[in-house]
Amino acid sequence: MKHSHLMKFLVSKHYIFAIALVYLLFSWSCARKGRPDGGPKDITPPVLLQSIPDTFSTNVDTKIKKIELNFDEYVTLKDYMKNVIISPPVDPQPIFTPTGMAAKKVTVEFSGELQPETTYTINFGQSIQDNNEGNPLSYFSYIFSTGDKIDSLEVKGKVNNMGERKLPENVIAALYRIDSTYNDSLIYKQKPYYVAKLDSANQFSLKYLRSGSYRLVAFNDEVANTRLDPAKEKFAFYPEIVEAGSSLDYDLNLFKLNQPYRAKEVSQVDYGKLEFYFEGKPEKVDIQALEPNFTTSKIYHKAYSDTATLYFNPSIDSLTEKRVRMRFAVNHMDKIDSLPPVIYQTEKYTPLKVYGRNLDYVPGKMYEIEANYPLDTLDKSYISVVKDSVDLDFEVKRLKPNKFGLDFPIEFNSKYKIAVLPEAAKDYMQRTNDTLSLSFGVKESRDFGNLILNIQNKPEAPFWLKLLNAQDREVTSVYGTKAKHEFKHLKPGEYYFKLLVDENANERYDTGDWYEQKQPEPIYIYQENVTVRAYWDIEETWVLGSSNQKSTEAPEKKDIEELMDRRPSTLDRP
Repeated sequence: MKHSHLMKFLVSKHYIFAIALVYLLFSWSCARKGRPDGGPKDITPPVLLQSIPDTFSTNVDTKIKKIELNFDEYVTLKDYMKNVIISPPVDPQPIFTPTGMAAKKVTVEFSGELQPETTYTINFGQSIQDNNEGNPLSYFSYIFSTGDKIDSLEVKGKVNNMGERKLPENVIAALYRIDSTYNDSLIYKQKPYYVAKLDSANQFSLKYLRSGSYRLVAFNDEVANTRLDPAKEKFAFYPEIVEAGSSLDYDLNLFKLNQPYRAKEVSQVDYGKLEFYFEGKPEKVDIQALEPNFTTSKIYHKAYSDTATLYFNPSIDSLTEKRVRMRFAVNHMDKIDSLPPVIYQTEKYTPLKVYGRNLDYVPGKMYEIEANYPLDTLDKSYISVVKDSVDLDFEVKRLKPNKFGLDFPIEFNSKYKIAVLPEAAKDYMQRTNDTLSLSFGVKESRDFGNLILNIQNKPEAPFWLKLLNAQDREVTSVYGTKAKHEFKHLKPGEYYFKLLVDENANERYDTGDWYEQKQPEPIYIYQENVTVRAYWDIEETWVLGSSNQKSTEAPEKKDIEELMDRRPSTLDRP
């Protein structure tokens, strides 16, 4: 009996162990995602086994209802609305499956009739991916023709956005066919006739084209409708008519299109402060109050900017109600727009706040005092600057309506304390500041580096040279025509340069215009980072126009606004 019980116990233990082992092996196999042999990770994209009709088929019926693509494994369509492009466009848009699930078959279903004698390309971009590992069948295209031949011409080139160091997402190159119905406004109203996505090197190849003349453009299809939306998307165009089959490589340079002028709205942003918003960045606007009648208002508008600010004193203008209805008209180039009324809330109160700007102060820079409202005065008799217990003399210089500079010698290895007493600053309402205690220190000279830049092939026209850090923040900017520039006392780190050419010397950057067929003023970018080390002098030579250095892309909104009405000054010098 004892022997029999022992055998049963051992058999049961082995049985349980065997079950556990099988479970562990099964779990490990599942974790390997179908790779029980422990081999390398699957990096193979799906393989097309069959298409119905065959790819490159001719004489396809214009009333075709479905295309089937059969693959060797289960696939998904990822973000197909953004990835898939059909050239020429098909209206209504076909239905693609599978969506939200995996299948071995991708189908394209048409509900409308196709054009006769036309070669169609369906570019799937990166949308077709295997279900297990997500390996994409990159830039797979399905081609067929409703005529008796496949059109075989091509247009190729590259899209640049080198005012920034990378392109925006979803950039496409496109062709508009020039025929009896063509006009320049079509790029705003219709989808292009041929479309192609860029590859990883920012190059495009528009293939299977019919012979003819075209306008070549590019834009980042942010709205994902295969149509230019100028308010949201950057744009590029080739200045001449392009012939299909040309052997040229076309370079396109993205820029931000100017919008037609339009006064949009006005809103309350603070106590005694209203903001006006425009499209088109007007040079000058005249704002008229229709209701109520202001007596203390001041208006600030920087030329070619898309906002204007109106300040007023609610206590003097006797706004006694909690909610006051205000109406304004805006006059621009003899065009008067009445804006929708704004409801001003009188209980929203914000006091005057004055503060010191937290910058990297080094010798040659000026300490900056800023406020949340425009300042009428900054009285130096209520301000003291102390260096290591020694009082310093200083000058007060206005930099902007709400910003002043305190000009005194800043030295290495020193500590400074600044006291701003009440009555020092007064805004347009004659409100004054609270007591403000500020301090900052400057490290030793050996903690900084110097950078010298020599520009070869510099433009004849004046230009803005910008020094930016690795986070794409502007460190300093200079305007002029010099070929050699010294940037002193820089924090150790990575830097690079931009150069914006002021071709017409009007001291503001001018972007491109499609209707006038005008390209934007050139922008160059120094592609490689320059490493500045502490206690080192670095000298770099920049050969403008060398490989991958030039761009004519318009700057971001903040860059354009900084350049408007810019004047060279000592503040720009490092």
